[in-house]
Amino acid sequence: PVNRRGHPSATDPWLLDGRIGGVGATSLIGYGESGKSMLALAVALTVSTGRAGFLGVGPRVEGPALYLDWEADQDTHERRTAQLCSAINQPAPEHLLYRQERLPLWRSVTALTRHIATEGVVLLIVDSVMLARGGEQSAFSPESTLQLYAALRTLGPPALLVDHRTKHG
Repeated sequence: PVNRRGHPSATDPWLLDGRIGGVGATSLIGYGESGKSMLALAVALTVSTGRAGFLGVGPRVEGPALYLDWEADQDTHERRTAQLCSAINQPAPEHLLYRQERLPLWRSVTALTRHIATEGVVLLIVDSVMLARGGEQSAFSPESTLQLYAALRTLGPPALLVDHRTKHG
């Protein structure tokens, strides 16, 4: 059963059955060009439509998903959304929200908090972690990690974090 525009309960801590937690962050890690962003978008579409067609498993919570994008642009996002929706004959949902980002996540917390509250966002997609932390120079510092997770806690909804795996680790 889908909790429409709600949040997971204490007895059912999943947003997406056994895959995406109802609190905190879940990481999706892979090499470049491995389909991480498309998978994250399929998760966002599943949550924002309440339909299992994108992943074969339905969400436990349905509501607006906010895709925070440091890597691509609105046109790329819309093209990918159209491709995924077309594959299952589903119109693009109204509740899939998009923001192209440039600043580290922690610097946008105030504006994002208002946006999340206004729209009733139940899931955040952060694509990608390195840039959300602040770019290559500071992306791996302990301070940037603390700032990222503090920002996510402040924002509130569960998050799916898209991160890159390096060839060395």
